[in-house]
Amino acid sequence: MLARLAAKTRLRTTPRHWPNWADCSRLQPWSGDNPERQGLDGGRPGTVVGLYSGNLGRKQGLDVLLAAQRLLGDAADWRMVIAGSGAERAGLAAATAGMPGIALQDLRPDDRLAAFLAAADIHLIPQRREAADLVLPSKLLSSMAVGRPVDVTPVGSDKPVTGTIWLLEPVIDVSRRLGTARIALPADPAIRVGGFAVAEIDTMDAIRPVLPQSAVLADPNGSYVYVVGPDNKVVRRDVRIGSISEKGVSILSGLTGQERVIVSAGAFVRPGEAVTPVVRKG
Repeated sequence: MLARLAAKTRLRTTPRHWPNWADCSRLQPWSGDNPERQGLDGGRPGTVVGLYSGNLGRKQGLDVLLAAQRLLGDAADWRMVIAGSGAERAGLAAATAGMPGIALQDLRPDDRLAAFLAAADIHLIPQRREAADLVLPSKLLSSMAVGRPVDVTPVGSDKPVTGTIWLLEPVIDVSRRLGTARIALPADPAIRVGGFAVAEIDTMDAIRPVLPQSAVLADPNGSYVYVVGPDNKVVRRDVRIGSISEKGVSILSGLTGQERVIVSAGAFVRPGEAVTPVVRKG
């Protein structure tokens, strides 16, 4: 990057490289209700939110996001949020005026940034192809720093092994224009020293309740579960779901993890109905 900068400009001083990295002491996993969530989902529980937060300039390639949103239209369970400022903000405001399912918002102050990033379901990080060798979307490291598990699939295998990011290198490699994430993996026969693998980083996860898929129901008002109250009567509880895996469905909000949730036969009970719960083991 420094070499290209020097080649394209006539600098009177030697350019200096200032590393840009995520402050992991501030960007931590978020548990419980998130105060920033309603500002993103528009007060529609169960909505999946895709967030772009950062500079609104030409090199970001935000036209890709607008094209994607036009294809999605006004999907009931989706909302795109673009938050930021920059040279292209006025143009974005004009382009998104009247476009369904998308919102243009301001950046959040520093003391709200961690909650803001953690409130999204998907982080959208586009970049123009011709800008790839000039700048690195360092906001990617911030998304990863929110506390992420990783699915690593060795080449030749179709079974992922779940690990955890334990270190993000603070300096971006100038020659490769890449940051480095170090992943801790459990012992597994499929993982061999010197082997190749594909890593998928879940950028929006935290310590949350996980339920069997049979426990989570849905209707036009969104996702919900049935819990058994202290009087052994059925109570509907609206929830917002996260990732779905072989382990079950993660619950982003609506449950604390202490409730007695009906995991089967939920379609045959109604709110207020008295039941005799049987605690499921394991």
